[in-house]
Amino acid sequence: MDSTYIIIESQPSPAEIRELFDHCRQLIGAKKRHRWNDGPSATMPGCREYAMLPGQGLPLWLQVCYTTAGPIACDDPEQPAPKRWVQINLHRGGDHVRDRMRDNIGAWLTTRGWTWQWQTDDTPWRRG
Repeated sequence: MDSTYIIIESQPSPAEIRELFDHCRQLIGAKKRHRWNDGPSATMPGCREYAMLPGQGLPLWLQVCYTTAGPIACDDPEQPAPKRWVQINLHRGGDHVRDRMRDNIGAWLTTRGWTWQWQTDDTPWRRG
């Protein structure tokens, strides 16, 4: 799967995480009619998620996983991720779509003073 991952090392509040998800939804063109999951993560045990449901005609699949009980546990011992409280997963879509999303989300995070990093399936973690 072609994916870009953005992690937030700062610890945002639940309201700020929802604001982040709403910002990401706007960037992909999601409207009120587009549905999402708000609950336990299906892909990251121990986390909650806001995730757009697939098959709605959006340019990519957006998933925002988070925890308020401590940092997200690393799920890949061969490629450990930095300590993080939120992970944004951008799946599918073209490279240009994911790059545009990463740049826009990164600018949004930076204006809030949040520390973040990103990587793709083929690159190491890079500071935003």
